[in-house]
Amino acid sequence: MINFSFNLFNPFSDRFKIVYEKCGKTWIPHKFWEFNFYKDNSIIRLILEFTIRTDHAGFILEIALLGWLIEFRFYDVRHWNHTNTTWAKGGYLRVEVAAVAGTATNASIVTGKQIGRAHV
Repeated sequence: MINFSFNLFNPFSDRFKIVYEKCGKTWIPHKFWEFNFYKDNSIIRLILEFTIRTDHAGFILEIALLGWLIEFRFYDVRHWNHTNTTWAKGGYLRVEVAAVAGTATNASIVTGKQIGRAHV
């Protein structure tokens, strides 16, 4: 993983608004791109990140100046299975949700019977 970050923000502001967002598939299997434009509390920000062998591995570039943020992402939609050091089968993780009084309170990865699929 390569990660370079510089961020100076206004601590008295919690502003965050999506101005524009666009995403799509690429010609490469399992790869997607995103372009986002935000209003936020950044005074100046530069983030450059490149990851491999992790969930949603790929490239991120964020540039912000005086409350305006541009973000570009190129990433893999699959999840990484650290136990087998390979992509999770089908890009999905098997998740068991325990419910108490009708509300989900706990989630854990299980190796037994597949109960449901969660795709992020």
